[in-house]
Amino acid sequence: MFFNRNGFASSPFLWNCHTSSKVDSLLISNGIYDEVKIDETLDSLNSIQKEEWSIDTALLATYQNNLEAGNVFGVNPNIPIQYLRFKRRKIGELTWQIMIDVPFDKDIENYNIVDYYIENAVDYEYSVVPVTQSIEGNGVVEQIETNYLSLFLTGRDDDGNLKNYPLRFDLKTSDITLNEDKTFQKTLSSQYPAILCGESKYYSGNVSVSLISPTTEENFGQVYIKAEKVYREAFEEFIHSGRPILIRNHSMYILGSISEPKKNPLFDEETAQGLYSHSFTFTETNNAKDMDILKQNNLTYDIKTS
Repeated sequence: MFFNRNGFASSPFLWNCHTSSKVDSLLISNGIYDEVKIDETLDSLNSIQKEEWSIDTALLATYQNNLEAGNVFGVNPNIPIQYLRFKRRKIGELTWQIMIDVPFDKDIENYNIVDYYIENAVDYEYSVVPVTQSIEGNGVVEQIETNYLSLFLTGRDDDGNLKNYPLRFDLKTSDITLNEDKTFQKTLSSQYPAILCGESKYYSGNVSVSLISPTTEENFGQVYIKAEKVYREAFEEFIHSGRPILIRNHSMYILGSISEPKKNPLFDEETAQGLYSHSFTFTETNNAKDMDILKQNNLTYDIKTS
């Protein structure tokens, strides 16, 4: 196949080079080539405008004084890719946070990751880059804006599984207290007291909520007592564990511990349907906005591949 940028009378011979996902090589010759791009998508448009690398790109050769190309380009092709690195940062910040490095496998097409460790009303940038011998190549960057209203408890259960419990029914929170060490000491030499301050500075408060399982939600409020029992017992074990839990809602984002859990049936004995209200106290124990601290507390990322 012969094509170039301008063709005859500034009209290209070929607007797009469509291929199937089974293509593993491309031979071009007898021409001067500025760029070759192959996307594995049915949404291609008839345009000769240069486009950036995207998640559907199978190959992008820009010929910047080299012969490198690929779906994750920028790493020397003579050195195999070792890892795919997932990174994020808040828009406006300079430093990327490394979420996870995943061993690269050429037979895996999809890497799925869910980020439960996000603040509300914050714009994030996410990037996936190839890594070889600790050297990053070029990757793809996407932006998202977070928006959620419920309160979420995120952490690991006894089996090491990552859990994310949404609390939104009849949700109430008490005044959130900023705990600090501050003592006012009267003196004989001054009209006003001296202030003695320590380093403590952490939040605490109380939450009450009606716990309803996803099964009941998905069935438009029809209560399945067995499902509620299983969900409630797993939730109680989760908050009893004493492990660090990420506690977040529309305007709160803390890493803390839960104590003083209580529960009470939502209805009296004659009408009880297996639903309970729960209440507990939360206390901040560390800096939730530090990715390294989250990792130290086993709040890491899980990857699903296909």
